[in-house]
Amino acid sequence: MEKQEFIEKETLNFKEQIDPECIRQQNTEQQEKELALNTVIKDYFKNKEKLDYFKEIVDIDNKAVKAKMKELNIQNFETDNGLAAKITVQNRDSLDEEKAIEKLKNLGITLPIKTKEYIDMEELENQIYLGNLNANELIDCQIKKSVTVLNVKENK
Repeated sequence: MEKQEFIEKETLNFKEQIDPECIRQQNTEQQEKELALNTVIKDYFKNKEKLDYFKEIVDIDNKAVKAKMKELNIQNFETDNGLAAKITVQNRDSLDEEKAIEKLKNLGITLPIKTKEYIDMEELENQIYLGNLNANELIDCQIKKSVTVLNVKENK
């Protein structure tokens, strides 16, 4: 690029930067984008508040339905408008890590035990798989937990 072309190009760029019409147009585009963002944020906030409010109500209703069904000693119920409610109990196991760590140490199996002394579940499963540990050795370290799940759907 020749020196003259460069000067003309830079002059044009400079004029665009100080041209009030060009600046006004850039400001308008920026303001429109900010206005749109402003609107989306306000909508999000209002909708999030509604969601949180209804989540509280749903949680309260969920507990009430479970309690009533437990009181009636039933697992299934159909309303007069065709809604079916079903209660199932899911048993979930977890490990009492402190107890399992002590037991693993006594058994001489330390690979699943990490510095913070937590159990690397993948390594524990590997030790069981390899036959280095019988899973029954940790049976008394399991924590049993029952979770009652409510499912309500519209019958077809």
